[in-house]
Parts: sequence; structure tokens; C-alpha cells
Amino acid sequence: MINYKVLLVEDDFIDRKAIERFLKDYDNEYIFYFASSFKEALRLLKDNRIDVIVSDYQLGDGDAMQLMALYKDIPLIIITGAEDVELAVTSMKAGAFDFLVKDKERAYLQMIPITCAYAIKRKEQESMLNKMVQAVEQSPTLIIIANKEGLIEYINPKVTEQTGFTFEEIKYKSPKIFNSGHQSSEFYKNFWDILNRGEKWNGEFYNKNKDGTYYWESASIAPIKNSAGDTTHFVKVGEDIS
Repeated sequence: MINYKVLLVEDDFIDRKAIERFLKDYDNEYIFYFASSFKEALRLLKDNRIDVIVSDYQLGDGDAMQLMALYKDIPLIIITGAEDVELAVTSMKAGAFDFLVKDKERAYLQMIPITCAYAIKRKEQESMLNKMVQAVEQSPTLIIIANKEGLIEYINPKVTEQTGFTFEEIKYKSPKIFNSGHQSSEFYKNFWDILNRGEKWNGEFYNKNKDGTYYWESASIAPIKNSAGDTTHFVKVGEDIS
């Protein structure tokens, strides 16, 4: 089981002790580090891999925004007094993940583990998305994404390398721009019939580059569907087999 590491920064002694007491019930889910000052928070961040920072906005020797500026890759949740809500909203616009308002009943304590969980999940999703984007961008295969009307919305660098077309030249244009005229109308009718049934198509194209040269491409095209099962886009993964 992964124990996520949370740094809590609170310079008010009473508030810090209240947080420590409340979060003892979550020791099986998180490893908590407590700092009473900006300087101490920097030391803990330097010596430990921290997944989330939960910090009071105003610290005696600094503030939460300074922490965020130094550790931009770590989600920051701000704890603030009721009079500083506008300041907290401004902080979120600047990049903070969320903010919690201190209340007299200390109900905000219950939100700390919940908000931490949301922050960690979103960070993991962003990290995975970034990895996927990098994989597509660096792929040696030809990757094109088109909307349900068949108009191009994305090409990876390999497509430009192969065909000579830049994304700006073919954005929102039909893939017919690669058409060599070799395939018959029946070929494309069958191709679209398969895709419109929500199925994957596999086959070969005889395509034309920007400079008028030709190449054979082995390709696989699949529908991209939303949560309701409706096709929103198509993705083609191809390889030059000339």
C-alpha cells in the first residue's frame, strides 16, 4: 500500500496541535510531516518526497505562495481565515489546488484528508496524461486524430517528417489531402462503413506526400468514444511500409 506524504505547515501552535490530533486517524493512509514555520517547511521539503502541501496562508517568516513558487510540481492546499477568502481565491488563480477556511467548530479539519486525496488523484492523472502525450509526440509511428466529421485535429511530429505537411497546413482539413487517387470509392465506402459501426479498421493506404511523392502506409484506425459510448473522434496509427 502506498502511503502518500503530506506536509502540513501551520505556525499557530493551537491550530497545529488540533490538526495533529485529528489526523492521527489517517496514519494508515498518509505520512504526515508538520512544520511550524516557512523555514522548517523548506527543510522538510528538501529532505523528503512530499506529495501534497497543506499550508496556512500567512506564516511568521513567509507565506504559502512562496512555497508554491519554489515547489510548483507539488499540489498546494491553502488554509486561511474567513477574512482572507478573497486572498485564497486569488491564490488558486495563481496555481494553488484548493483552499480551506478555518471555522470555529474546526470542521475544516475533516476536509484536509479529502482534499489531499483529490489533489493526489489529479496530480497522478496529470502525470499520466503528460506521459501519454510525450509517448505520442515521440512515437516513430504516424498518428493522426480527427473529429467525428473526419477533420484533422492533431498530428504527431512523425506525420510532418513523413509527409512534409505541418499541422498548421492541415488543421481541420480532411485526410483526403494525403489521397493519391489509388484507392477506389468503394474502398473508402467500406472504410467508413466499418468506422461508423464503431469498429476498428485495419488496412493499407497508398498516400501522397506534400512534394508529390508516394508511400504505402499500413494503418489501424479506431473510434474514440465518450462515456456514453458515442464516437467523438478517430485515431489513426500508421507506418510507412514502402
